[in-house]
Formats: sequence, C-alpha cells, structure tokens
Amino acid sequence: MALVSKSLDEITTGMIDDYDAMLEETTQRPLRVWRNNNNKLYLIFRGIANGFKLVLDTVLALKNRFDPLYCDVSDLYSTCKLVGTEFKEGKGSIVQITITNKSAQETKELLAGIYDYRSVSGVIFSFQMPTKYIFQPEEEKIISAISEVKGSYRVEANKSIKLVSREGNSIDPSLQFSCEDNINRLGYPDESDMDARERILYDVNRQDHLQELELKIRNLPNIFECNLILNASEASAFYDEVPFGPRELLVVLTGAPSNDVARLIADEVLYATCQVDPAQVVYYENDLYIDGKYPVYYMEHGKTNFSMEITYQYDKTKIKPVQIEADIDKLFEDYTKAVQHIDNFSIAMVHSVLQDVKLPSVTILEAVIYDTDAVKTSFLRIPKTRLPHLTGINYLPQEVGT
Repeated sequence: MALVSKSLDEITTGMIDDYDAMLEETTQRPLRVWRNNNNKLYLIFRGIANGFKLVLDTVLALKNRFDPLYCDVSDLYSTCKLVGTEFKEGKGSIVQITITNKSAQETKELLAGIYDYRSVSGVIFSFQMPTKYIFQPEEEKIISAISEVKGSYRVEANKSIKLVSREGNSIDPSLQFSCEDNINRLGYPDESDMDARERILYDVNRQDHLQELELKIRNLPNIFECNLILNASEASAFYDEVPFGPRELLVVLTGAPSNDVARLIADEVLYATCQVDPAQVVYYENDLYIDGKYPVYYMEHGKTNFSMEITYQYDKTKIKPVQIEADIDKLFEDYTKAVQHIDNFSIAMVHSVLQDVKLPSVTILEAVIYDTDAVKTSFLRIPKTRLPHLTGINYLPQEVGT
C-alpha cells in the first residue's frame, strides 16, 4: 500500500471508524465512540494517532532521501557516495604559455610565485612557479596556465602577451611570453544534477574499480579526460594499434598531467603502466622505490575524425543560408573541440541535436555521417584512446519550391 501524507484528524477518524466497525461486529449493535475532547477514549485514540503521524511523516521524509531520481540536491552528494561514485567536476580552460629568454648571453630568472595572464576577453589564466627558475640564454620553457573559472574560454595564438606577478615580483624584460591557440584545451562546467542522477541510475559499470579511478583522475584540476584500458590476460595485446604487455594498464589522458596522476594510480592499483612514449611519464615519489620514485607512463588521446553532410530546405524570403548554417554549426561546436571521450557517435545523436534547430521556415531533410575515410556510415565507434573530432559540415540547401 502506498504511503500517503495524512493530517492528525484524518488518522484519528480512520482509527476510530475501524474501532466502531469492530464494536458493531462484536456486539451486533451500532455503537460509536463519542468524538469529543471530553471523551477519554477519544483522547487515547488521538494520542495514538499523533504517534503514528510522527512515524508516517518520518518515513515519508526519508523515503526518497537517497533515491537518485527524487532526492533533494543536498542529498544527491550523499547518494553518490553511497553508490561508490562522485560528481564529475568541471574544468577550467588551459592555455600553453611559452617563456623565452631572448638574451643571447645572459641567464635570466623568474621568481617563485603565481603569475596571471589576462586574455583579450578578460578571462584570467594562472600558473604557479613553485621555485625560482633560471633561464639559460635563448632557452624556452612551456607552462600550462588554467583559467580561474570553469568553462570553455578560447584564446587565440599570440606572439607577445603580458604576465603579472601576484606577489609583485618584477619580470625581466628579456623574458618574453607567447601563447598557443587553445582550441583543443577548452574546459567544461561541472556535471549537472540531472546528468549525475541519470549516470547513477543507468551506468551499470560505474562501480568498476577502473572506472572509479578514471573519475578520480578526471577530477584532478588539470585533467580534462582519462581513460584506462587494462590487458587482464597473460599475453601481450593490442588496443587501437597500441601494443601493451600482460597485466599492463594503458593510461590515456587529455590535459596537463602532474605527479598527482601517478599518486592516484599507485594508491589504487598494482598494474604496471604501458610505456608508449618514454617522455610521457609522471612519478609517484616514495622512498620504497628505486631512485625514490615510481614511473607512471601515459599517452595522449588521439582523434577520431569524421564529417557530416546536412540537407535542409528553407524559404529565402525569411532567412538566409548563412544564418541557418551558423546556427547548426553552433549546435555541433562541442564536437569540433571535444576534450571528453564518447564511445560512439551515431546518426540518432545527430537527429537529436538537430531537433534544437528552431529557425523559421527551415526543415532538415537529411543528415549523413562520413568516417575518417569519407565512407558514409550511421554509426561511428570511438576507441578509448581517441576523442571525437568533427572536421566540418557540408551543407546542401534547397529553396522552398525547387
């Protein structure tokens, strides 16, 4: 029987009605409890009803507390912990800053501290120099700076930018700063409450120990995406043409890995990590290991390129193709600069996105996906070593009446 909230009067009336029915059945006479505060029996029933109401209200209050579909936002965080997961944290955008000592004869130093770069759009990107760094003549050093706020903030390549020290440290004019276009290092907001609820309800693999580790690594400040592939067999294997040995863990990252990645992996698993590029390594520092550190190798995500062709019909008296195509481009923008992995991309996903086209007199007639080899497909599988990358959309506009 479904639990329904009831008032004290409703509970009292129901209990006494049942009691009256029992009396009548026992005595074969129509007897009724006098419902008045002067009647002690009535007051006893009311006292019992009050206790029942307290129990009922408590049960109803707790009924949905840890149900991910109905619980309050304040309880959703506790629900995540109960089922062995956590919210996916958003990321700030990252920009790669190159520091160059332009002096051909003299060394220059950059003091320890936090340095800020304010982009043209006003977003502040920061990085920390933990110790003083000495630049040799004409030496270059690349540092990753992250935006102070989470989200997607584009910075175009600039050969000359200005840095400011939060501590007021002077910066030698011979040290010059430039930055790269960060189109492939754009951040994203925190996971929404609704997305977290759906993931708890429908992700059947969320309690897999490697998936839990992936989420912990992904939630590190400078990591956009993490995928872990384990060769659990006793023989060597290939994954997306990457060879790795038995019982080896292939770590695939997008972002700016730090030694925190190594610490998490060393704390959680005992697998050796697959070395794809000797230069792509972070360390877990511990005196128990040779040289006082344990290497954790990783590789960077590649890309699964694909393109699309969209045919639409429009009324040229009401809207221009350039407006239509700019609107559709905006809808698929995330796939042109993706930093998060998806297992597949399908024509069903395309049609779902195109439902958001709300332009007057515009009708989507057909959408087609082309894979890396320009072959038409309805389903594109994306290995965990790659991120989706939409290279472009070809439009085939048709005027109404043609």
